[in-house]
This record gives sequence, structure tokens and C-alpha cells, in this order.
Amino acid sequence: MGLRLGIVYTLLAFINVVFIAFMILENQSDLLNEVFHFRSDTTVRSLAADLQILAGTRPNKQKIEEIIYRHEIQSAELFDMTGEILFHAGRGSDDENTKSVSPEIRRKALETRMKGSVFVSPYRLKLSEENFGVEFIIPVMGPEGHQYFLHTRPVLLGDISERMASLQNQIALSVGWVIVFHLLFAVYAFRVYLRRISILTQTSRDLSQGELTARATWSKNTGDEIDILRRSFNQMADRLVDTIQKVQNLNEVMQYELSVGKEVQTCLLPNLQNLENLNACVFYRPLREVSGDIYEFYRQENGGVLLFFADASGHGVSAALVTAIAVMSFELSSGRSKNISSIFRDLNNILVQKFTGSLFYMTGILIYMDAEGFIDYINAGHPAPFLRRSGNGETVLLEATAQPLGFTADAQFEVKRVSVENKDRLLIYSDGLVETDLGDGTNLSEETIRDVMSVQNLTAQEMLDRLIEPFQKRSLSYSDDITAMMIDIRL
Repeated sequence: MGLRLGIVYTLLAFINVVFIAFMILENQSDLLNEVFHFRSDTTVRSLAADLQILAGTRPNKQKIEEIIYRHEIQSAELFDMTGEILFHAGRGSDDENTKSVSPEIRRKALETRMKGSVFVSPYRLKLSEENFGVEFIIPVMGPEGHQYFLHTRPVLLGDISERMASLQNQIALSVGWVIVFHLLFAVYAFRVYLRRISILTQTSRDLSQGELTARATWSKNTGDEIDILRRSFNQMADRLVDTIQKVQNLNEVMQYELSVGKEVQTCLLPNLQNLENLNACVFYRPLREVSGDIYEFYRQENGGVLLFFADASGHGVSAALVTAIAVMSFELSSGRSKNISSIFRDLNNILVQKFTGSLFYMTGILIYMDAEGFIDYINAGHPAPFLRRSGNGETVLLEATAQPLGFTADAQFEVKRVSVENKDRLLIYSDGLVETDLGDGTNLSEETIRDVMSVQNLTAQEMLDRLIEPFQKRSLSYSDDITAMMIDIRL
């Protein structure tokens, strides 16, 4: 920016100086031309007045030379009306052998003639404004009415030429000085202003790139607006660093608390190895430290097993808090009631009361497995689990039977029953499994899940590993918590 500004400033200054110099030269040239005309007219009038004393006498070369020398005229020639030169007066003439003047000069001389006058006509002038030279043709009356003419060689008015040359030199000197002055001022402006602005620009760039120790400094403080801006900038940088440090400290505290929350949430998850009659394995990947997905088992006194699997809306801490409340409510309700519909009604009413006016809700599956080969289940708006029959390999979906939990109070939760056999396999998962982009614009489809579930001679863990293989091999951009549970039923 400084270089461009300097070039523009110098160019504008140069144009301005040249314009002013041109105006001054034009004005002074006009003035000198007027002086030149006035001096020429004055000189020829004075010369004509001196020549008038010779009127009526025979032309005398010596006297004419005295007169022209007195007027600083170096050479002249006297000729008659026929153009014949009587003599050359003065010195320095290069054509003294010339016998007559040119027809042009004779014509101009005759134009000055006026009958009845002793001094016939004032004069004839030929001016040259290029070199400030002037030629005179002055009529002189001789004896017995003879008419003569004095023609001077070009006379240079030296003082005017010198003044013009001096004027040009002065203008050139002025232009040069003004240009040098503007250049010096540009250098001064760069060092005093633009350099400091460049320092501020570079410092702000360094600060934006994470160099938090960057500050704008220079040796001399002038107390002007740029110095005030520097102090304000450095103070802002200090406050920014303090704020970043506070945010980092808070983030460290938050990360620590989230890690504790993760540990607590992990402790809430059941140990699948302790489940009798069930061979269960799980893939559990929270989007952040804590998850909105939760699962829980509860064995009742009659030997039946309750399986609770839920996915709270949202992610992170808020969703984890909802699931924590849901798990505690589930444990309380499952201890009081054997009816899974009552358990879900109690859980739903608690969520509605706790989160009135909010957008929190929860999808979930509640399954009761008895020892006689039946499953009672409620699907509250959750992705339908897959039940693969061990006998014929058929895959059955446990479709939704009710709305999600937490929407409305006193909602009804329909219970459905299916029969199961030994070694039947159940897959329960959260929506993150089928909604996560696999990196190529596709998702894990229902057809893919059916294909994996239909493979024979795979353990529950091997089948689950094959199902989640795309999530393990690729570096994916996750957008939701992912939980998948594979359960072998043992009767």
C-alpha cells in the first residue's frame, strides 16, 4: 500500500508542479513579449528621432554610424527608392559587397513613404519573438527631396533574452525543488505514518494467525492518532489474550467435567457379561464425550428380563442429562411394576413434567423377555429392531407401536408380542447407525443390514463387527451418537 500511495502521490505532485510551472511560464512569456514590443517601439522611435537631424543633408556614413552605435545597433545599410545601397554602416556585416536590397525590403520601405512630409513615415518593424530580434526600416529625407531608407540588421534585445533564459532556469529550478520536496515529504510520510500503519497491519495479521504475543511497537512515539491507535490495539490484544486464557481454562475445566461425566455415564451402562440367557455385545460411540444413547437391563423376580434402549434428542451434555433421568426413572418404575406399558407411561409423564415447554424428547424400545419363548415390546418412535429367526433365517422388524416419549402426558403405549426361539438374534440400534454418511454420500441401508443378518455361522460379535466395519475403516464425519447392540437369545 505504501509503495502504491507513494507512486500516486509523486505522480500527482509532478502533474501539479508541471501545470503550475506551465502557467507561470506562459504568463511571464506574455509579459516579456509585451516588454519586447514596447522596447522595440521605443528604440525605433528614438532612432528615428536622432535620424531626423540629418533630414535635408547629404547622407553621411560616419554620422549614421554614430547614431546606430548609440542605440546599440551593430550594422545597417542606407538605400534609395530604387533599392540601390548607398553604403553599409557599422561593423560585422557579412554582405558589404551587396549592391541592392531585396525586393521585399524595398517594398516595405516604399510603404513608409508619405508625400508632403519631411520625415515621411514613422518606421517599419520586423519582430522575432523566438530570439527577441528586431529589424528597422526608417525613412530619411535627403537634399532636394531625395528619399532614403535606413535598414538595420536584426537587433537582439539581449536583456530580454537573458530575462527569458533566467525565467526558464528559475522555473526549472523551482520544479526540481518542488519535486525533491515532495519526494522528501513522501519519504517522511512513509517513515512517520505508513511504516507504522504497516507495522499495525502485520501485527494484526500475526495475531489473527495465533501469535498471541504479537504487539505493535516502534521506537519513537509522537502522540498522534496512530500512536493512540497502537495503544488501543495493544490493549485490545492484551484483553483478547486474557479472554482466550480464561476460555482455555474454562474449556479445560469443562473437558475435565465432561471426562468425569463420561466415566459416570459408562458406569451407568450394564455389564453385559452378567446377563443370563442372553449373549449380548454392543458398539457404543458417542458423538462427544457423553452420549444421548443409553441402554439398561433389569432382571425381575419372576426371571424375566427387561431391556431398555433409548435415544434422546440432541447430543452431548443436554441429551446425556435426559438419558440419566430416563434411566433412573426406568429403574424406579421397573421395580414397582411388571407391566411394560405402565413403565413407559410413568417414564413419559416424568419427562413431560421435567421438560415442559422444551423440545426434548426421546425415542425408545422396552422389551420384556420371559423364559417361555415370548417377547413383549413397545417401540416408542424408535428405529425398528431386526429379529432374525434361527430356524429359517427370516428377519422380522419390530415396528413402532407408540409415539416418542416426552411429547404429551398420559400417552398410551401399545404392547405387542412375538414368539422367539433359542438362538434367535436381535439387533437394536440408534438412528446414528443408518443416518451417518459413510464418506461417499451413502448411508447404511436396511438392505445392507438384512444382508449382514442373513449370514450364517457368525457369532453375535462377528456379525456386529461386520455391520460396523464401514465405521471403523473410514475417517468419517459423525453427526450423531451411534449405538448398536446384537443379542443372541438363549432359552
